[in-house]
Amino acid sequence: MKSEFFKRTKIVATVGPAVDSEEAICELIKAGANVFRLNTSHGTMEDHRAKFEMIRSAANKMNTYSAIMIDLQGPKIRVGNLREEIDLKNGQKVVFEHKNEQDDTDIIPVDYEGIAKDVSKGSRILLDDGKIAATVDEVKDNKVYATITNGGILKSRKGLNIPGSTASLAAVTQKDTEYIKFAVNMGADYIALSFVRQKEDVLLAKKYIHDNLKNRRQLKI
Repeated sequence: MKSEFFKRTKIVATVGPAVDSEEAICELIKAGANVFRLNTSHGTMEDHRAKFEMIRSAANKMNTYSAIMIDLQGPKIRVGNLREEIDLKNGQKVVFEHKNEQDDTDIIPVDYEGIAKDVSKGSRILLDDGKIAATVDEVKDNKVYATITNGGILKSRKGLNIPGSTASLAAVTQKDTEYIKFAVNMGADYIALSFVRQKEDVLLAKKYIHDNLKNRRQLKI
């Protein structure tokens, strides 16, 4: 039965709140899942360690082999912590600045240090998976002045994307390197790299893997 893992088609199941027991893992294996994904954007390393061991245990009970994929969060930009939700209207003028906390209600904090370096007049800024959009009017004194083109309710820690303009963003973050080491030490089968922009991003991730891999050979690179 363990040869089932070597099917060319992989069915990937994410282990989250709805899949948080050996019984649930076993049911997914019965349904055909042969790769289980751990999303490092959420939870702690200890949470993922427990899930990792749970998957291995469930697979052993099913007398099969289920691969484990560690999905790196990657260089995701987020809005900082707001004092309260902001109802952004079309045509409204806003200011973005690199901060973790909102200490001025006129400023939208962004946890990305390069926010003012990687945009220019006319650049688009997308918030909350593109639900909210803004166009840059001016960059001055490390602040980004913009106009909302598609409004909505903005909440703390929502994602922010600058299409085509993240040159200052590290391809592999410090958190990613810690999870690469975790993946190697735990004997993960796959590592997924998020927000790849160029081949050098992949090569950098592979370097970190090889630096940690040493004599391990089960990790797929």
